[in-house]
Amino acid sequence: MTVDAYLATLPANVHPVAEALTDLLDSVLTHADCRLRRGHPVWTVDDAPVAGLRAHRRHVTFLVWRGPWVDTAVRVCRTADIPLATFTALLAEALVA
Repeated sequence: MTVDAYLATLPANVHPVAEALTDLLDSVLTHADCRLRRGHPVWTVDDAPVAGLRAHRRHVTFLVWRGPWVDTAVRVCRTADIPLATFTALLAEALVA
């Protein structure tokens, strides 16, 4: 399954959130590879996980596994709840770690 196919399977209430987070991850992690790992999208650099997302019935979890914010998990319920500047900074810091 591709990331696009994964997004297409999501419930209507979380699909826009997952799509917005995917766009953010793609725009910041331009040199990362993205593929499904353990059933959800994960962005990797040199095969090491940097960030990802996992959709649930009522929210999407934004995950960071690298940098000073290692093991960060933030629950997002609506696109309006996405702190773009904060998430962009987290991802930028994860890249230099």
